[in-house]
Amino acid sequence: STSLVPLVSSMPQDSNTNARTTTTTTTQPIWQHFPSVKTLVLSHNQGTLQPDLWIGLSLLTQLQTLNISHNANLHSLSNIHWHVGHLVELQAHHCGLVNCAGIDRLYALERLDLHHNQLSDLASIRGLTCLPELTHVTLFGNP
Repeated sequence: STSLVPLVSSMPQDSNTNARTTTTTTTQPIWQHFPSVKTLVLSHNQGTLQPDLWIGLSLLTQLQTLNISHNANLHSLSNIHWHVGHLVELQAHHCGLVNCAGIDRLYALERLDLHHNQLSDLASIRGLTCLPELTHVTLFGNP
């Protein structure tokens, strides 16, 4: 099957990349061509983050920082730990998240930005207390 996957047009020398502006149709994950990526920005994709994308991210074994902010149609990251369980930093603000399911299993996570989501009570973030490395959490702008 084919899916919409962001296309990384070039690989900067500092192992950071921004894949938010160009898309392409492909049957194989493009991420296999970028094994040393440490920082990936997928913000502002407005609904183009498809399930196949998450599976492809499993190929980025060096990935430490992921920015998926301003993707209001995400609502849930319940399976993120299966694909990027080694993340040190996650920026997921303005994503419409209603709980931290999946995020609460990112055990290497040190920094987490969840501002301006739909996290309405302490129960929705309770799982974060189980993250042993978490030192910085941003939650302002939630109901």
